Amino acid sequence: MLTAIGIQVEANAQPGAVYFPANTRGDYSLPMSGWGTLTGEANYTLSSLVHTNTPATKLGAFNVRGYSNPTMDKLIEAAAVEMDAGKRKQFLKEANALVATDRPNLTIASIVSASGMTKAITIVPRPTKIRWP
Repeated sequence: MLTAIGIQVEANAQPGAVYFPANTRGDYSLPMSGWGTLTGEANYTLSSLVHTNTPATKLGAFNVRGYSNPTMDKLIEAAAVEMDAGKRKQFLKEANALVATDRPNLTIASIVSASGMTKAITIVPRPTKIRWP
């Protein structure tokens, strides 16, 4: 994909024990890795990738680009403690809207997979749409 726009790259696969500490230090200009969520909702991802890196609270631990937006931080923190599902969802929608506006990370590939273990489970796909202004 990058070659198509005139950028020459060379892949350099590394074991996780080497890659992740180096990526956390910000050693790579264009890292490629995957991300999953334990909870299945946006706060887990947002609090790790786009919250200001704050070691005392362990928020933003994988925000290796140094992105910082106080409004984003407030939305993520509010969602983390909000018990009302509708309010929590609204906080996360607003935070995701900031991601779309500020673009702290540029996702060039998104691979989604789903699996089930019984016929009683039905998975209804919700494809992600990338919107460019």
